Amino acid sequence: MTTSLKKYGAVRRFRWAAAIAIVSVLFLSSACGGKVQKKTANIPEPLAKLVAVMPVNNDSGNKTAEKLLRDKVAEGVFFKGYRRVPLASVDEAISRGGRSAGVAGDGSPAAQKLREILGVDGLLYITLSEASVRIGSIQVTVAVDASFELISAGTGVSLWKSKHRAVKRAFALSKKGREQTAFSIFENVVEKVVEAGLTSFPEGPVLADGRAEKNK
Repeated sequence: MTTSLKKYGAVRRFRWAAAIAIVSVLFLSSACGGKVQKKTANIPEPLAKLVAVMPVNNDSGNKTAEKLLRDKVAEGVFFKGYRRVPLASVDEAISRGGRSAGVAGDGSPAAQKLREILGVDGLLYITLSEASVRIGSIQVTVAVDASFELISAGTGVSLWKSKHRAVKRAFALSKKGREQTAFSIFENVVEKVVEAGLTSFPEGPVLADGRAEKNK
């Protein structure tokens, strides 16, 4: 009788141990599986992952505005979530690939060459239509008009485009005062054009990845 009870106790302890082991394995499997998370499917991929800001197609003739505009666009693209592509590197690549690479939407082999040299998949073209400063008897008027277009470096297809014009007026009694006023507000007008023009620019991979992380 005693032997039977011992055997029964041993069997019972074995069953409890087995049950605990099975539960432990299931728990560990669930814990490990929970760490494997995928990005939310409804977060769109960026239209381009690396964008080169191309030289400005300057129809205004204003060289100061041309440089200022391109610098501010490059900064705006960076804050949209794209890695910086130095403008000097873009210019060097264009000189190696052919000047026709700077023509928006041409889909030329030269444009595709930029993709090979810089590793970019998007080319942002800028056209400066107007950058005028008019100084009257008491009034100063600054007007800047620019358009922007993002082109696929591989296909030449237009991915996004925008156009914006900004005008600002100020007053000063003296000629020197009007000249100083024109100088002080010019950069502000360019900034407004870039800010408004890039408002709808697609977010880059840095911002897209950040949103994906929050939605895991």
